[in-house]
Amino acid sequence: SSNRSPGQQADPLETTDEHEDNDTRSRTGAAPEKDERRRDAILRVISWTAIVAVCHVLGNIADLVGVPAPHLLAALLVGVVVALLGRAPGKMPRHLNRSSQAMVGVLMGGYLAPDALRSVTDYLAPLALVTVGTVALCVAAAVVLPRLSALTRSDSVLGMVPGGSAAIIACADELDADARTVAFMQYVRVA
Repeated sequence: SSNRSPGQQADPLETTDEHEDNDTRSRTGAAPEKDERRRDAILRVISWTAIVAVCHVLGNIADLVGVPAPHLLAALLVGVVVALLGRAPGKMPRHLNRSSQAMVGVLMGGYLAPDALRSVTDYLAPLALVTVGTVALCVAAAVVLPRLSALTRSDSVLGMVPGGSAAIIACADELDADARTVAFMQYVRVA
């Protein structure tokens, strides 16, 4: 093809090779991209599985030592180390993220017992006052933080607002806030 002079005829074998190359490219052009996405997905699953396993083992060790909220703090520590090493596997797939949050929500709701509600009825006024004070303090901090740091307002508000951490982190995804920053702030605030 490009090695021929203007009057020279094409070699039939050369033409066939060119057609075969084009056919091969058209048949396999999408395959490498699909294989790469599949490989990335498998690596992400393996990474998340390893992280969960390490969190579980370290949480059990922390529990034996007597650390409060051992699995929560172990997972937070593992997450910080993984992020600082630049080994974060990326976002958890959305359906797994939401399923995990739903499971945590059900577990948290399951802790509420009618006896617990009856036991606080005599202390509703102080309890309400402390709750309102806590919310006010967190909102004030959330308003000040973006002015003193690189945090966005949404990250700051969601990171400081008291409540169910899992629900707040779910809101971060829905409100285009940085869910990792919000999660970190929530768990450090709770710890």
